[in-house]
Amino acid sequence: MPVTTPPNRSEIVARIVSAEPASDGWGAWANVAVEKAAPARGKNDWAAALVGTVLKVFVPPPLVASVLGHEHFEGGLSVRGGPAGVTYVLMEPNG
Repeated sequence: MPVTTPPNRSEIVARIVSAEPASDGWGAWANVAVEKAAPARGKNDWAAALVGTVLKVFVPPPLVASVLGHEHFEGGLSVRGGPAGVTYVLMEPNG
């Protein structure tokens, strides 16, 4: 039986190590160094253990302009998981 992650969200502060548009033209991919993480109100927090690590994250189209060409990101991080593996996704701040 496939295992999926429950709804979760952390608020993070991260340094953007690198970022580039996705090859399919939808969104972007970035490597971010997580500097701080705290649980969002009412959500499971999966990012606290990730402070000090560099993650490859998906950047959805509405956030691309706030990541590409910038040094830091402050906003949400969600861990999405299923049978194909885990993907980290950036989210709008306090969303």
